[in-house]
Amino acid sequence: LDPAIKNGLITHSEINLIANAAELGVCTSGSILLCSKASCHVCASAVITAGISEVYTYKPADDSDWHMSIKIGQELFKRANVRVTYFDAD
Repeated sequence: LDPAIKNGLITHSEINLIANAAELGVCTSGSILLCSKASCHVCASAVITAGISEVYTYKPADDSDWHMSIKIGQELFKRANVRVTYFDAD
């Protein structure tokens, strides 16, 4: 499967978490997100809209195919005052 098509078909963990919380009636406003990958711009927008106030994740790799999307996501978090803490993968 072509990577561009595959990336359009998958649901990222952030979106999945927010959707599951909504389905279960769990309020995400002011909550903390722990994530194994840095958020892309689409997920960052969803996190902001869901009212999540803090994100803990690993530092993104600069050579990732998602580099630009992650950079935009980081800027969105900054503008929305979402606190992001990065951990080294080591």
